[in-house]
Amino acid sequence: MAMSLRDVIFVFLLLLSSELQVQGTGSKTAKKKGSNILIVEQTPHSTWLTLRLLGRTLADRGHSVTMMLPDDVFKHLISKPVQDKVKYEGAPCEPGTLAAGRAFEGHYWEGEYTNLLETVDNFLAAGSKSCEAILLHLDRQAAEGLKYDVVLSTTPDFPCGPVLARYLGLPSAIVYVPASSLLFGSGNPFPLAYWPVMPSGFLTEMTFKEKIQNVLYYLGARYYHGVECSAFDFIVHKYISNDTNTEELLYNTDLWLSVADFTVEFARPTMPNVVNIAGYNSVDPKPLPKLRLECIRTYCKYDRRRVLL
Repeated sequence: MAMSLRDVIFVFLLLLSSELQVQGTGSKTAKKKGSNILIVEQTPHSTWLTLRLLGRTLADRGHSVTMMLPDDVFKHLISKPVQDKVKYEGAPCEPGTLAAGRAFEGHYWEGEYTNLLETVDNFLAAGSKSCEAILLHLDRQAAEGLKYDVVLSTTPDFPCGPVLARYLGLPSAIVYVPASSLLFGSGNPFPLAYWPVMPSGFLTEMTFKEKIQNVLYYLGARYYHGVECSAFDFIVHKYISNDTNTEELLYNTDLWLSVADFTVEFARPTMPNVVNIAGYNSVDPKPLPKLRLECIRTYCKYDRRRVLL
């Protein structure tokens, strides 16, 4: 069941604050211990960098952060000790998630559509198996007394985070790019008449024909997302309940951290449990090295367009 607005606000404060300071009598300040946060990542793609950055930030703010990955992905990404406060852990599972993820990545970025459906199917099958392995690993940890307070994940195409959160009875948060099916799932009203769906390329002012096409794009995205979620249904039915499914658990996510900003997006309604975090990975600018600055000045004399590019 989805959390109340008060609980959502609590989870949001939990993720962004380091220590809750409670002012007591006699001008004394009591500090509450940081929370134990579980981050789930299954793919070798760039999304793990997003979660690693958020994990490091949370760890620097006083929380205990554990990033859980399939064992083969863990060995690929963490080849040497990492100098930060995040604990990286590989869940024992059959190898295959890494290979399937890299095969899918090759098809996606290289525009190779041969055997694409088979590649996607293998990727989802490997992801669901590794999700079950992580669940069993967490079950063993729980039996030993290790408990977490919240589950943070990304890539809703692999909705393992919400499934694990429901199994463990914990609140869940997802970092996501606001695609159409996920906007609907997070409870946002979705005005297809003036909000274009990716990758339609339409603007807010659409002709009747374009509006029909926009609806078709949306229905296609929803269907594909349902197929992705169905690959994890056997975990839900085996360990949680036969009365629900993966898509429902995903849509019951308590906090949606949207990598978006209204200043660069088409206007649309949003919900109280959706928080925009665009620019979370920005850093303070540093002066350019002298050599690079000289190169720019030299190019600028001959071709200003190249410098702008």
